[in-house]
Amino acid sequence: MKQNILILLFIISSVIASAQMFTAPYQGSNFLTKSLNNALDYDGVNDCVITTLDVNNSVMPITTWEAWVYPTANNGDWRTIFGIEDGGWDRNVFVNGGYFYAGYANGGWQITPININEWQHVAVVYNEASNSMKFYKNGVVFTLSSGIGIPSSAKKFGIGSSQQGSPNQFFQGKISEVRVWNVERTQAQIQANMNTELTGEETGLVAYYPFKQGIPNQSNTSITTLFDEVGTNNGTITNFALTGTSSNFTFGKIQSRVPRNNLVMHVNPAWRRSYSGSGTVLGDLTENGNNMNLLNSPIYTSDNGGILNFNGTNQKLQTVTNSPITGTNKRTIGMWMRPTSFNGNGITSIISTGSTAYNSGMFGVYASNLNKLGFWGHNTDYISGLNVMLENWNFIATTYDGNGNLKLHVNGATESVGRSLNTVANQMDLFLTTTGSFGEMMIYDRDLSASDLEYIYNRTKVKYPVPDGLTAATAATSAKAIKAAYPASTDGLYYIYLPTVGIQQVYCLMDSKYDGGGWMMAMKATRGATFNYDANYWYTVNTLNPAQTNRNDGDAKFDVFNYFGTTDMMALWPDIANVGAESGSIDNLTTWSWLEKNITGAPFTLINKFALSPTQQAIYTSTNGTMTFSGFGTPFSNQAGFTFYGFNYSYSSNQKVRWGFAWNNETDQNSNDVRGGIGLNYVSYSAGDHVGCCQIQTGINRTARVEMYVR
Repeated sequence: MKQNILILLFIISSVIASAQMFTAPYQGSNFLTKSLNNALDYDGVNDCVITTLDVNNSVMPITTWEAWVYPTANNGDWRTIFGIEDGGWDRNVFVNGGYFYAGYANGGWQITPININEWQHVAVVYNEASNSMKFYKNGVVFTLSSGIGIPSSAKKFGIGSSQQGSPNQFFQGKISEVRVWNVERTQAQIQANMNTELTGEETGLVAYYPFKQGIPNQSNTSITTLFDEVGTNNGTITNFALTGTSSNFTFGKIQSRVPRNNLVMHVNPAWRRSYSGSGTVLGDLTENGNNMNLLNSPIYTSDNGGILNFNGTNQKLQTVTNSPITGTNKRTIGMWMRPTSFNGNGITSIISTGSTAYNSGMFGVYASNLNKLGFWGHNTDYISGLNVMLENWNFIATTYDGNGNLKLHVNGATESVGRSLNTVANQMDLFLTTTGSFGEMMIYDRDLSASDLEYIYNRTKVKYPVPDGLTAATAATSAKAIKAAYPASTDGLYYIYLPTVGIQQVYCLMDSKYDGGGWMMAMKATRGATFNYDANYWYTVNTLNPAQTNRNDGDAKFDVFNYFGTTDMMALWPDIANVGAESGSIDNLTTWSWLEKNITGAPFTLINKFALSPTQQAIYTSTNGTMTFSGFGTPFSNQAGFTFYGFNYSYSSNQKVRWGFAWNNETDQNSNDVRGGIGLNYVSYSAGDHVGCCQIQTGINRTARVEMYVR
């Protein structure tokens, strides 16, 4: 037994934190704020968890343990957090008299005061090879540099008690998020990850107890096992009441990577409790029993911690009967998937609710041959503007409001309008005709909002990282995606996966001064006529000088123009200087700029926007010569009468402009005399400004260089 140690009393100056108590699983808009993983509340009398994990020096000569703890007693009793102590100190972390202690072969180490009734993170590193120990409290390091010896214990890893003869020295308070590593975690690693749920595939992680099972403060009497989510070293839950607000599962400290409120099914082959690497069942991590069946032996690999790979023909995942989309039941289905090919002849089934890919009596989510996400529901087919990226991970989701309305979501983006769903079904199949990989899937019994799904996407994408676009192997879907994931990205060439044509190098503007950055060059023009209104580059799937992926003076058109579905367009005018402090649409540039965002009818490709016989689209018109478009400004000519600004101006056959403006000194557009912008026909400019007569302001009145970007 340990010796009694005299401890000086001290005053805890910190404010007592309140335990997070919620009376309902969710409350309206608070859905996202109540997604904490669980903790176990230990009564300090006899509650304990003993695992099968061996953490002796002979097995792990170097090891790191971590946990979040909430001690509620600071008396002279020894209260164990975790360890293998069986009477000889061994390896052990505990509290006594208001202090944290760590045991080692040669004795005990009094380290630093605890914070009573408050969550705090603790970590201990045992390194007998260097005869040293480290302890971290909330990421602050304490070091014992010599004399720790080599411990030996016959016991397995316990959480909440020591094991001297039988479990004793019981912890009083809450413990959550216990992690065991067979490496020394650095201070930077501990600080970076202590507030974040792990994904399960971290190097050196041998056991992980995030306390996911149970319902906080409810009846959990049927639960007897604390799961090791990355291995097989489960723990036995002993002597807990498992009802009420004490001696039971309660709320922990760490936000769950996948919010659990209203979560009715969660499967993930990276978690051993869901899939061991073999077998025909993918287990439901929510313990609702909504497992999935693996048909025709999809291949398991350890990539991303564990994924399943499907051949696109007969291999698929199939739900048990849990009514994924039916009647008035609200639903959200979200999944991570990495497709490697889509059916070039039409649609490729990703999620469906029937035994065949094109059964008219079912609901389905599919990708079209344009790599756009779509759905069908009893003869109502729809293709959204949301891109699904081949050879990369995508988070796709569909929400159903219980009133026949369904929306699609991809990688944090949501389609602007919902679609009617006329057919519902209970069964659901995944990867019916899709070739590729499956990461995980969540089903909620509510229709999550767009912000909810963006939140889930951002919290789960760490496991499926967004490619950085720096190599062909890490090609990204867009410059905007790269900028969002890697804010420090600089202007230059990036590898982008474009629909239909695949991976290409694209010049991207990442500097935030360009309305936040994330732009891809679609074309550029010299002070010439290459891109006049009638040039076939506007409406034909072709390219011009595609190797000129730079901002040098030149004429070039890229496949970004042909294949990328855009919502935002930007034009930069390299040889039109700003006027005073004004630089057009975007402030604080040295040259002129035009910007249009969230354009009506978007997303669209530019060749569809600028068709051979295009639709004239006015963004602004007036009959008194006013112009509110900030990109117009003083560099360009104008008149006092009729004003048009927008796309594909074609009212007067000799005054046409692809993107720009037209003016007339009368109040109608019958004889326009001033025109400017990009793609002019009367003077055959690729870009510029031209005056016929009657202007009240003469602008540059010449051709101009221009660069067009999309995102």
